[in-house]
Amino acid sequence: MEAETCKYRWIILAGAFVNLALTWGLLYSVGVLYKVWISYFNSPASYVSLAGALPVSIGCITGPLYGFLGGKFGFRKCGIMGGFIMASGWIISSFAESVQTLCFTFGAITGFGAGMVAFSTSAIINDYFVRHRLLAEGFMGAGLCFGNFLFSVLQQQLLNNYQWRGALLITGGVCFNACVVCMCFIPGIKIKTHPFNFWPENDMPKYKLPKHNHKEINDKKTEFQSSPVEEKASCLDKTNKLLRETTRNKNNFASRSLQLFSSPVFWMLLISDFLSWTAIYVPYVHLVKRGKLSNLSEDTSAWLSSTVGVAGFVGRPLTGVIGSYFQIHPLWCYVVIQMSCGFATFFSSFWSNTYGLFIFAAMFGFLSNGYGMIKASVALMLGKDCFVDAFSWMLLEEGIGIILGPVLAGFIYDATQSYSWSFRFSGSLLVLSALICFLKPLAEKCEKKIIQHQ
Repeated sequence: MEAETCKYRWIILAGAFVNLALTWGLLYSVGVLYKVWISYFNSPASYVSLAGALPVSIGCITGPLYGFLGGKFGFRKCGIMGGFIMASGWIISSFAESVQTLCFTFGAITGFGAGMVAFSTSAIINDYFVRHRLLAEGFMGAGLCFGNFLFSVLQQQLLNNYQWRGALLITGGVCFNACVVCMCFIPGIKIKTHPFNFWPENDMPKYKLPKHNHKEINDKKTEFQSSPVEEKASCLDKTNKLLRETTRNKNNFASRSLQLFSSPVFWMLLISDFLSWTAIYVPYVHLVKRGKLSNLSEDTSAWLSSTVGVAGFVGRPLTGVIGSYFQIHPLWCYVVIQMSCGFATFFSSFWSNTYGLFIFAAMFGFLSNGYGMIKASVALMLGKDCFVDAFSWMLLEEGIGIILGPVLAGFIYDATQSYSWSFRFSGSLLVLSALICFLKPLAEKCEKKIIQHQ
């Protein structure tokens, strides 16, 4: 637990904020490039949009590969390598002469590198934050929103002054900073004596973290409110046989994954996360177009996306601080956030004027920390040692959901000629992703039986 209590973890958290801004935050802001690419390459909007959507999809679908590489080379090295690949993808894309080339250089290369940086960042946070995981995930998420807002403005200024090729070239140079940040990602077990730690002697606290009694899985006393340390102790107690097996196969990603897929708790979290990402990407893709169809001007519609980013910058850390301060179980925080966001999305279809759309954009951004909360739930319920492998498979299904959700919403729009049912579809899935989590006691009971029979 030394890494959990050292001062260096705040450097890690600051680095995670920067990396999320340079990866997903930056990639979420590339919409300003679409119009230029459509005009320059004289290609259909749907074709150009593929090049813009591929980086996030590739960065998620290749999650299991990140898990394998991280276990083999370490997440610090993987983060540095990912930063180099991501920056190189941006720079090479500045020389593209066709949309097909962009799909490879920007979609595949940049997306793969960005995904590796983001994955390594979440993995290193797992070393340093256990008790305050909600707080850490909230501030990481704020980095994404900050990057989305900042780079949306910056990309437009670069386009105005250097055209799109210059904009991509300069952005690639900025992305090399991710390599510098990842150099600071020292594994928690090495931090006490590592030269990058500026507080090697005074960093460790004079107190010890309290020990907690292990509880039964169905202990009602801690069902809705327990400290993260208590929850982790309980989960590690009930899965100790699984973790012993994992330790024996620590260098075998396939063996660890097979053990993981035998866990009912993991399947519950995986299905909930898949439904969430199938739903939550729909407003990101279709909200601006919905604004235009609701007679908002093009400039006003563009501000809907910025509103989501600003609200998320405030809401993500705030919800993380509240959950951490009151020591609420991350899964129940996730349930509340998902249901609130789901209802807001569902009922937004009944208020499509300017005020209604901007109020929805603010609510949607403010309530966008569900992803951080389910990541914290994975670390607590499956155990810190299982988080990296579980997260790598979660990324795979998230990538599928990112592709599937907006496509289904588009089909619904084509059938109804209205975004009302598309947003109701999205809201319904968000609520369903929350309701599945009420299977937690049953999933834990089944997992206990499986472990007893092993």
